[in-house]
Amino acid sequence: MSAPRQSFHSPWRRQTWRRLLNATVEGIALMGAAEQTRLSWAKSVRSVDEIPPAYHDYLHANLLDLAACLPAVLTPTFRGFLQRENEKLVFTHDERLYILEQSASALLPCVFPLAEINIIEVGAILLKAWLRVSGLIDGQPTSHTLKYNTVTQFLFDPLVAQIRDAQSDSPALADLRHERARFDPLCDYHYKFMSYARMSLLPGERVVDYLMQPEIRTPRLRVLGRSMSMRIIDTAHLCILTDNELIVIRDDPASLQSCNETRYGGVWDYLPLSQVQGAALEERADGLVLALRLPRDDRFEVMFSPANHLKAERLCAQLQAEIPC
Repeated sequence: MSAPRQSFHSPWRRQTWRRLLNATVEGIALMGAAEQTRLSWAKSVRSVDEIPPAYHDYLHANLLDLAACLPAVLTPTFRGFLQRENEKLVFTHDERLYILEQSASALLPCVFPLAEINIIEVGAILLKAWLRVSGLIDGQPTSHTLKYNTVTQFLFDPLVAQIRDAQSDSPALADLRHERARFDPLCDYHYKFMSYARMSLLPGERVVDYLMQPEIRTPRLRVLGRSMSMRIIDTAHLCILTDNELIVIRDDPASLQSCNETRYGGVWDYLPLSQVQGAALEERADGLVLALRLPRDDRFEVMFSPANHLKAERLCAQLQAEIPC
């Protein structure tokens, strides 16, 4: 005689589901959404006791004292997510940025001299955030990306500010409130970029000029003379020239748009003028390109529409005048 069928709501099935929820997948316990989200947060390291043992040997050998790396930031592993990351200990010491990556087999150090960093890219799209540092290590172009939850962006802000400030050659004399007020004309049509611009300035930094470029589009399909579909050539961006750096704040093309077509979040690029070796405005079929020449033949480009031709020429001329000889 066959065994009786179990009801879906029977105690046996309920107990089975409880076991599944407490089970492990490849050795990783299944977690709730809140607990999993916390595993995407970076952590502040402010005492020697908070430094994981895996980093002790390197710190003793290279810094002589564990406390020399404090304060530091520990990046998340995203355990429980589809794509995991290696844990990294990040800090500055003796005019260098240290990124110590803990791989499965060894500790991988990446040490940037602050004076050799060409570009700092900071991105924040909803809960996804990253910090990408590009520069020279022993004369070779190197780039390293840190990923974390936007909730913990505040832990990286002091690091970014320290790197930017380390390459500042001009005296910090400008009034921050006055410099921020220069972006007030953007309020009516580009409020998000106005806010981002204000928060991007360092204390004492002087704004030389800025140029707002709305999203550049071109017709993809025309019917009876009307544009039925548009192709995006470049997203909206704001280019700010200060006495120390070029700041480019831009929309990420992968970011979703809200009901008023404003994209969520943004990406900040900080380029110290001390690393810019030349600048030129180039004409192309789909617009104008402000091309910056960086060490080791690296380039950074910003696009503008033909309608901004005169303003782009002025910005390029001012940039050329600000580049250290």
